[in-house]
Amino acid sequence: MLLSGKLLITISWMLVIAMLAGDCRGATPVVVVDSSLKARPVQLQTFGEAGASFTDEERKLATMPADKVVQIRVAERARAGTEVAVSPSMIELTDGQCLPGQWIGAGEDGQSVIWDSTRLGRLTLSLDRIAEIVWKSDTLADKAAKLNGASDQLLLVNGDTLEGFIVGFQVDSVEIKPAGGGEAIKLPLERLRSARFANPVTAAKGQSLICLADGTRLRVTKLAIADDFIKADLELKAKGDGGEKVPAMALAEAVRIDLATGAGVLVDLASLPPVIVSGGEVFGLAIPPRSTGSDVILHAPLVVRYELPAGAKRFSALAQCPSDSADAAWVDFEVTAKVDGKPVGSWHFNVSSPQAVMNFALNGKEMTFELTSGRNGPVLDRLRLRDAVLLAESQ
Repeated sequence: MLLSGKLLITISWMLVIAMLAGDCRGATPVVVVDSSLKARPVQLQTFGEAGASFTDEERKLATMPADKVVQIRVAERARAGTEVAVSPSMIELTDGQCLPGQWIGAGEDGQSVIWDSTRLGRLTLSLDRIAEIVWKSDTLADKAAKLNGASDQLLLVNGDTLEGFIVGFQVDSVEIKPAGGGEAIKLPLERLRSARFANPVTAAKGQSLICLADGTRLRVTKLAIADDFIKADLELKAKGDGGEKVPAMALAEAVRIDLATGAGVLVDLASLPPVIVSGGEVFGLAIPPRSTGSDVILHAPLVVRYELPAGAKRFSALAQCPSDSADAAWVDFEVTAKVDGKPVGSWHFNVSSPQAVMNFALNGKEMTFELTSGRNGPVLDRLRLRDAVLLAESQ
């Protein structure tokens, strides 16, 4: 059947309008972060070994080589309607993988645990690759009390902490030999909030990290994105009645993807322990640095120092102050960033200037943020560093 000229023109314009609106299949709103840590909002079409293809902010088709893309962040509006409950219990591995789920039990020798991952199903995990097991969600105070690196820790539900060497697990108990000597102690798991292991961090060379909205973080290889779905080979695979289970992952379920490229590896600022040089309290109330996800929250007056990881070469974050409250007019403070004591940037925040992009080189061993309150005092002088990351050389 032949189509009339008018009909052909109408169909052509409909296709053009659909493309301009970003409604064509596989065009998900994301932020692509390049090797200079510059964030670029785009409509992602595909990603693979050949690179990323997308529609940019000017609605032009564009590409970027795979080795220039270090991170893909999924825009919040793309995740609308995909909210899921986050499990209060999880296991974090030494390579950064995180598995929300449920405790099933322990191996016969006590040197492994059996875990039912929300995403992957049943897994058997050796104790030497576990960083932390959480049965009940940590409080902010728990998260501030990080390991000293020399001993394992059991955090109890009553707030006490027991340090030593975790000998092993049974189905409903754990055995720990206290630091300083003495007989091993066996405790029922119902008394535990979490267990932390002094296992060294392990490198994940050549593996990308997918961070999902339910709190799951997975190491993968051969990553590809097309038609709004993520395809990859998982480092962890669960075995059940149906054999290996490789879950389908919609791109809209992800929060971000840290890509394994030649440009380097990403390190969350939130993963580095802050050292308060001065400040950290307002009118006698302690307000130390804290983190939520990949965001870091600082409150003036404060001088806080971070020891930089080996090979760190760049830092980036979207810095924001409170601007949507009735008292936002009280916000007024200065932020100065330094590397090895040398200023690398300064920003002033108030109701008229509520946010700024921080992006600077790191050529040193430590990074410091100095927050100085202005004329209105420190009550609302709070800074949120969104998506605060460092780019470091691959080790």
